[in-house]
Amino acid sequence: MHANYRSLLGQAAACGIVVLLTCVNAGTEPASADALATSTLRVCNKAGEKVSVALSYRDAEESEYFVVRGWFNLDDGECTSQRMVSGSAYLFGASDTGTWDGSVPICIERQQFMRMRTPNYTCGPDELKNFRELNVVTGTLTFNLLDDDSDDDEEEKGD
Repeated sequence: MHANYRSLLGQAAACGIVVLLTCVNAGTEPASADALATSTLRVCNKAGEKVSVALSYRDAEESEYFVVRGWFNLDDGECTSQRMVSGSAYLFGASDTGTWDGSVPICIERQQFMRMRTPNYTCGPDELKNFRELNVVTGTLTFNLLDDDSDDDEEEKGD
């Protein structure tokens, strides 16, 4: 009886894996490349010092809200890449000597965070930062954080 019990447990476990895989794969046919317009936002630190970056973007085409996420701590010369739905994305960067910002107010948090940007979310004045809006089209957009000696931040559209 003990061997039969082990055999039944093994069969049940195998069936559970099949059911789990069936549930995970149900309704997840791969979409054509045209159906999902995805892009990559690549942020590179060329400022000569450590920079902390927060981003906001849509991570799913069917999502009504944007994700807001921080902090990506980039050493000089380091880059980070984020897959996203093509369109608007928002960036805020801060270092010991300056900021990379814009005119779109978005709430951040002091520690590592990731949440949805919803209309009812409120934050204190010291947690509200003005993000720079970027237009990320299909492919990769590289945004370089440059030092204060440069006239402006540099944007390069890549593949």
